[in-house]
Amino acid sequence: MTRPLLALALALALSACGGGDGASDAPDTSAPDAQDVAPAPSDAVGDSVPELDAGPEAVTIPCAGLTLVPVPTTPIDPCAEDLDTLSGVVVPDLGTVTCREAWGHDPSVAGPYQKIIETDAVVPNPVPTHDDITVRVYAAAQEETSDALPLVVVLHGFGARLESMQGHSRHLASHGFAVVAVTFPNTGFTDPAAHDLKVAEVRGVLDWAFSDANPERARLDPDKVAVAGHSLGGKIAFGVASEDPRVDLVIGMDPSNSGGPPCAVQADTCNSFPFAPNCQAPSPGVLSGLHAESLVFAAEDKALTPDAHLRATQFYKGAPGPAHLLHFPAASHAAWIKEGAESTFTRGVATALLLTRFLGRPDLGDWLPPAGARVQEQLGALLDDVRSKPPAPAP
Repeated sequence: MTRPLLALALALALSACGGGDGASDAPDTSAPDAQDVAPAPSDAVGDSVPELDAGPEAVTIPCAGLTLVPVPTTPIDPCAEDLDTLSGVVVPDLGTVTCREAWGHDPSVAGPYQKIIETDAVVPNPVPTHDDITVRVYAAAQEETSDALPLVVVLHGFGARLESMQGHSRHLASHGFAVVAVTFPNTGFTDPAAHDLKVAEVRGVLDWAFSDANPERARLDPDKVAVAGHSLGGKIAFGVASEDPRVDLVIGMDPSNSGGPPCAVQADTCNSFPFAPNCQAPSPGVLSGLHAESLVFAAEDKALTPDAHLRATQFYKGAPGPAHLLHFPAASHAAWIKEGAESTFTRGVATALLLTRFLGRPDLGDWLPPAGARVQEQLGALLDDVRSKPPAPAP
């Protein structure tokens, strides 16, 4: 869960953590390697981090290398051009995080847990006019890990299904996360956009995940929750994190700020339901209510998002810190649901951030924006821009 403790300044200091919708039948290289890799030890080493409390004093999270000072946030001017304007900083309430031993696994490839259990379920829709919600739960088998599992809810893009995100879901489960992947009902071209109702649906999925109806309920850590999504799913993930204090980390894979189907298909809904700042609406969006740290992977596919206020960079612009942006100038909008360099690199960065924040793994700093060595080496290759706000202090 998170507690919206707001902050004016955040130091992304270097610490023990280290320096600082396409076809669903694409080849799935996320399955665990055949070689016999033993799970990393889960025994705690080092100090525990106490649950975070509100107050005027700086809060230090040694496992994550973060120092925060709480103050209120304010909405962003939707027409301002500066992406790095700081509207405030949230402090994720992660319960107790224990600094652990080094993970010792490349976060961009399959993790050490080789036996992944997949269970399909139907969740009653909290929106009475919508059909029930189909979900699939992914988790490492209990004989592979008895640890409490952080939860990641994974959301697909417009017109797709949960299978389009299967590579990401299996990948996260192999690294020790429980995943609930969602298929949105009522998302055809003739259905109303109603993105506010889709936010309500995902919150209903969170309720279900922590209820006895979920077969993996007893294994979940309710203090460590993330929501990740592609395109429409990325937008809805940010909407959920702006409303629901249970969410600690939100990940958008080229989230779209448009209000319905692609603008070329249905231009009159382009600027409906703006969650990120939208100068055309005009609206500052809803991200000043964000309770979570955020991570945005952005393309610039102008065929699908012709106007700047509809693009993924707007989610970074509107989010309070800590927030991170990685911009892929040549990537297609569908790059995140196909196997390739962009999706592999994205899995590495997202998994490293989740393992660092939620599980206290100290050796993944090379994968963390903005200054991690594996991130910096992609500048001029996959990336042309990497940002974090507030910025990391100078070395």
